[in-house]
Amino acid sequence: MSGNQLRLYRDFSMHCGTLPDTHMHKHGAMIFVLSIGGQCQVELASSGRTCCRNALIDGGIKHRLLTAGEPVLAMYIESYHPLAIQLRRRYLPCSGVAFDPLTTPQSNAILSRQDPMSALLDHLSAIAGTGIISVTSSTRSTGIEDKRIMRALTLADQGVTLSHSSRIVHLSESRLSHLFSQQLGISYQHYRLWRQAKRFLHALPPNGALTRYALDAGFSDGAHLSNTFRKLIGISPSEIVGSYASITRQH
Repeated sequence: MSGNQLRLYRDFSMHCGTLPDTHMHKHGAMIFVLSIGGQCQVELASSGRTCCRNALIDGGIKHRLLTAGEPVLAMYIESYHPLAIQLRRRYLPCSGVAFDPLTTPQSNAILSRQDPMSALLDHLSAIAGTGIISVTSSTRSTGIEDKRIMRALTLADQGVTLSHSSRIVHLSESRLSHLFSQQLGISYQHYRLWRQAKRFLHALPPNGALTRYALDAGFSDGAHLSNTFRKLIGISPSEIVGSYASITRQH
């Protein structure tokens, strides 16, 4: 996967390049994937495979991506972000997946730009009507209005359990779990694990020691890390480490 690029920000993660075919997994964030070489296949656990040029998949939707070795442009948008909320309302009112929401001319225009990752973000932002988005902002941008859920987001980022968070925000576990899933499309536990995986990626240097950084990110051991990545991203961390020619990180 030489030549691959990865950009990691607080609210976004962006990939440009090849990916191995994934295992069945479900992200803790919304993902938009655009095939650079032609078509790819998205296999849903609930309804089989669909060939497409691009797809929007909400967090918590179990799927696998089959690219046949063709490069893809992928953008992960945290579920709380205004862009994710607007795209969910526009494209995913009844289901968690939209196939080919972008036309072929729109896709080609994005891929023809010098920086297709930024072009994709600009295009999705224009569609959603969210205005100019700064991916490098260190301040969380959110479309969540419920202050209790906002507080729960911060606690989940810190690795706080659902039971502990429920006491802090003065809600029962079941009520917090329901509101969290209702407003973000994913469970509290799934979001907390997703953010833990992102902490690992932000901290990991190229060709770094997996176990050391797994422990720093809160994983019990290397096996726990690998199992988590297969469930969340569909590939193992060893398939990520050393696969990127360029990595940009900003918390």
